[in-house]
Amino acid sequence: MAKKAEQTQIRQNEDGKVSAIRNTIIDDNYLPSADELQKYQNISKDIIPWIMDRVEKEQNARLKFNDDNMNLAKKDLKFRQLYDIIALILAFVLVIIALAATIWLLIEGYNIAGTFLAGGTIAVVVYALLDKRKTEN
Repeated sequence: MAKKAEQTQIRQNEDGKVSAIRNTIIDDNYLPSADELQKYQNISKDIIPWIMDRVEKEQNARLKFNDDNMNLAKKDLKFRQLYDIIALILAFVLVIIALAATIWLLIEGYNIAGTFLAGGTIAVVVYALLDKRKTEN
């Protein structure tokens, strides 16, 4: 039952410049004003209970909408936290596997390949974690 009123004023400054000011007023009250209710009562005796019922339904709908939005935000936060935990665990597992492969390569005598694998793995994991934090902020 939102009511909207708009006013436009055109003014001329001392310099001769013309400016327009537009005001928009939105009245988002659930109930009409007392004067309007009295006018409605004169039209029909059953209209006030009907209006009260509609106002109650509107209020309940808005409260439900807000509750649904809060629940959605909570689910999103839990998902993001779970995603971060899984990403950290997978990064840790990847580093362990890469380090094990590096140790095996170094033992087998592939020193250059082992060094590149260890350095590349650490660089990629650090870059991925830092890039993720940068894009979140």
